[in-house]
Amino acid sequence: MSAFNFQEAVIDLSYQKPVVVDFWAPWCGPCRFLGHVLDDLANQASDKWALVKINTDEHEELSGAYEVRGIPAVKMFYRGKVKAEFVGALPKPQVERWLQANLPDEKAELLEKLQELLLQPHSKADALIHLQAMVQQYPNFYPALLALAEQIVWEKPIETLELLKPIGEFDHGGEKAADLRNFAQFILFMPDEATQNTPAGQALIHAQTAAKMADFETAITQLINSVAADKNFNHGLARKTAISLFRYWGFEHPLSRKYRHKFDMLLY
Repeated sequence: MSAFNFQEAVIDLSYQKPVVVDFWAPWCGPCRFLGHVLDDLANQASDKWALVKINTDEHEELSGAYEVRGIPAVKMFYRGKVKAEFVGALPKPQVERWLQANLPDEKAELLEKLQELLLQPHSKADALIHLQAMVQQYPNFYPALLALAEQIVWEKPIETLELLKPIGEFDHGGEKAADLRNFAQFILFMPDEATQNTPAGQALIHAQTAAKMADFETAITQLINSVAADKNFNHGLARKTAISLFRYWGFEHPLSRKYRHKFDMLLY
């Protein structure tokens, strides 16, 4: 296989599907063992990925270019780059786990593209429609549920709570789902006359109004005011919402850096 053919058979093809490259040599016993494993798995793959074998004795330049230090060496190419690799004759179950962990997920890639579009004002509306369609098509794909919940929680809290029902506390994304549920419950808060006549309640109402208008600096300051007045008011709603906001934003977010210490001092 020439360098040109490598470009065609591996690099170019990797833009269509993953290509698993097996660097081997005829004199290498472990290479022959692994070669049979890879052949079996490639035959079972239904063309989801391609297998290309490279004899390192015949193509030393490729071994050098891709830093093959020992054989058998397996490298997965995707979109022109090495995405994952391992060295040694792993047993079939381990190779299967390696493939499962590293083969690209079409759903995840689509979601990533949609999330990029959601950040652009001119494409956000269309991207949201596609995201909703994706959730309908893959109702158990939790990353998509979470992504849609993020987009609608401040305007459609009831729909958000329904959307997040499948995601449990210990599921992947469970913490983020809990934060989004807290936001939804905060938006759904309905003040009564008694609430309106308390400092904690008044601050909570102001925080809710600000959040609905996407004024999150006012929202967090009013939540802090509510906690300062009574941190257990309405089952700790202001406290829980503030904790979720800081966790959702992360430590480096400007509002976290500005207000987190003040909030923590109220709690402890």
